[in-house]
Amino acid sequence: MEMSEKIDALAKALSAAQGEMGGAVKDANNPFFKSSYADLGSVIAAIKDSFAKNGLGYTQFPVRDEAGAGVETILMHESGQWIKSHYTLPLAKFDAQSAGSCLTYARRYALQAIAGIPAVDDDGNQANASAPAAPPPPPARKPKAQKTPENVKQEAQGKNITVNGKEYGPITTCKEINDLIDEVQMEQWKADNITALKLIKQNHADLNGIINSAFAARKKAIRDEDIPF
Repeated sequence: MEMSEKIDALAKALSAAQGEMGGAVKDANNPFFKSSYADLGSVIAAIKDSFAKNGLGYTQFPVRDEAGAGVETILMHESGQWIKSHYTLPLAKFDAQSAGSCLTYARRYALQAIAGIPAVDDDGNQANASAPAAPPPPPARKPKAQKTPENVKQEAQGKNITVNGKEYGPITTCKEINDLIDEVQMEQWKADNITALKLIKQNHADLNGIINSAFAARKKAIRDEDIPF
């Protein structure tokens, strides 16, 4: 790789362009490897708008050496600064078709590398088997709609709910009410549970009715016990 004496302006522009560019779209298929890849046109489409916006350009020239063919890619900035890279690939035979395919392949890889856009599946001859793809992440769980205030959680079974860590339900709450021994304790119980009772009244009409009935029945029973014979 070669470069101009200074590349500060080029580096700043390339950084800005890379912040805008996405990956090259996999819009071509390789029937031999049964995979998709981004062809040269897709790579160019991924970079051209951001390059133009940030004063960047590129050019590529065919090159050849004893073993193969490839391209020389020059990344340029409007300031005159530049970076140059030389990339060749081995050729089994030097006919026009082999050389043309090699040049297209080399242009795509060299341009993708010098622009710094993400690599994608390709039609290159893979020396090693690809690593197994990571399993897709589980779908995001949608939050359940809150039909009650945040500190009220509908329990999984029956009509029980939990308010501020305490469970209220037809059985548990009625038993608690029936254990009250006088009206003083009953009024204290109402005061201690006033927040929960308000929330139950607003959001759980059935449970509210059961609690009210249990409370009235217990109050009547206490008063009947106090009647002298």
